[in-house]
Order: sequence, then structure tokens, then C-alpha cells
Amino acid sequence: MINHFAHSNGTDQSEWEPLHKHLCDVSERAQQFAHKFEAGDWGKTLGLWHDLGKYSLEFQEYLAKSNNADVHKSETIGRVDHSTAGAIHAKKVFETNPTIGKALAFCIAGHHAGLANAIAVGPPSPLFERLSKAINDFSSAPADLLPSPNLAFRASLNQTFIDHWTKVNRGEDASRNAKIGSFSWAFFVRMLFSTLVDADFLATESFMSPAEAKKRPSYKPTTTTLLECLDDEIQRLSHGRSGPIHSIRQEILSACNLAATQKPGLFSLTVPTGGGKTIASLSFALRHMVANPNHPFDRVIFAIPFTSIIEQTAGVYKKIFRSLSEDVVLEC
Repeated sequence: MINHFAHSNGTDQSEWEPLHKHLCDVSERAQQFAHKFEAGDWGKTLGLWHDLGKYSLEFQEYLAKSNNADVHKSETIGRVDHSTAGAIHAKKVFETNPTIGKALAFCIAGHHAGLANAIAVGPPSPLFERLSKAINDFSSAPADLLPSPNLAFRASLNQTFIDHWTKVNRGEDASRNAKIGSFSWAFFVRMLFSTLVDADFLATESFMSPAEAKKRPSYKPTTTTLLECLDDEIQRLSHGRSGPIHSIRQEILSACNLAATQKPGLFSLTVPTGGGKTIASLSFALRHMVANPNHPFDRVIFAIPFTSIIEQTAGVYKKIFRSLSEDVVLEC
């Protein structure tokens, strides 16, 4: 019986990472990431299939000869190909639904080299060439990794739109609906791609560089805990204050808190400088998460145009959550 490994680490084979374990680890992580946009099963499938090519005898021999080498980087420079196999498998499994098969193939084929172009006029596209190339036999892969999953596009991706995406790229359909659909499909694929790339990197890091992996933040306070810190800060700031500006700030804060009880959607807050937007917007975000526990909210992200304002805002939030871990606020 041949033992199949995903990574070597410069030691004897007893310390190498089993391939099946790596695929399951990546699958679990990708599923968690993709669950955020209702595609958990897609992420799970990508994780299980992304390195099927490593079950080939040729790859295992290469791994043994290049112990401790960066086999991921080596693929991008043509020394070994272990990702095309999974992409071809996805295409074959979903022959009756090529749109799903192509979405998976995009992500798997490009999880080291990047997403390939699938549209070409004249010569075959790079993706088509990848899916047409000869690959090494990976039939030794365990049966539990290979079955066809029951995948479907989320409701917001109208199938009619998806069916038109190639026509848009070829200039055959310029309708607004078709363009919206092709954009939605392309964005969905990129989101899937990001879940696989991140999951693979993190899972690989945990084996190859455990010391570095431990440096990643692990503390995650509950939304309720964050809100308690914020309410304490609001009470502190409000103590002993009065006057028209304070009253207006309180009205803005109350309006934000009221809006937070609504269902998720698009909200707008237009307030002049000095109106308390920094606190009010955070209050809205945290209360909105509490009011919608079934929605997969995971973090609050503030996108701000100027570095000076980013630093100022981050400083306020770090002060609010100073009693918690410094990892609560990530400034970048």
C-alpha cells in the first residue's frame, strides 16, 4: 500500500502530512468561508478536489525527491502539475451541468497560478487548454473524495443570467440583464476562488509553519461583549454633557440604533463632521448583528478613504475595546 502525502517537511516520512488529511482540512476551512455567501457545499467540494493530482505516483515520487521544497511554487514554473487533475474531474462529474463544472474547474485549476482566461477568439483559451491536457493517473484517490455533490447556484444567481454569460463576453448579447447575470456569475466564481486559496494557504501554513500559524489571532469576543464595551464608552462620553450639539448626536445615535433592528440590506447615513458618525455607525453595526442572529455576520469592516482618518477611527475603536484583546481591531 502506497502512502500519499500532501507536504514534506525535511524529516522522515512518518512526519509528513497525509494527503487525505490535507484535503479534509482545506475542505472544512473552505466550507466555513463559503458558508458566508450561501455556498458552503461548493467550498467543501473545492477543498476535497483541489489536490487530487497529488494522488498520482509521479507527484509522490517528486515529493520524495524534493523533500522540503515548495511544491506549490514549483507548479507555477512548470515542474509539476497537481491541480489540473481536480479541475478535469470537476468538468467530468458535471458534464450534464457544465456551468457548475466550469465554476469549480476555474478555481481548482488556478488555486496556485491564478484564474485562467476562459474566453478566446481563435486559439483555445488557457482554461480550455488546461482541461484538455493529459494528466497523470490519480485513481488511487479514496472513493469518499470523488462522489458528485448536490450543488446549485444560490437563488440570487438567476440561471437565465448565468446561461448568457458567454454570450456577453463574445459580444452576442448586450442586454442589461445578461450583463448583470454575467457579472454576478463572475463575482461568485471569484468569491469561491478566494475561499479555496485562503483555506489551502492556512491549512498548509498550519503544517509547514506551525509557529507562524500560532501567531494568527484566535481570540474572538462575542458581539454582545463588544456591544457592552461600546455602551460603557457611550455612557462615559455622555455623562454630564448637554446642549444642542449633544442632543443632535443623541438623535443620530438613536436613529442608527432603531435602524439596526431592521433586516439586512443597504443603509445610508449622511451626517456632517462632528455628528458622532464614528460611534453611531459602530453602534448600528453591532446592534444589527445582534438583531439578525441567523445571518452569517462575522466582522465589521470600515472602508475609509484617507490614511489619517483611518488612523483616527482605529484609535477611537481601540480605546473602546481596550479591555479586550488588541486583536479586536485590525488596522490596515
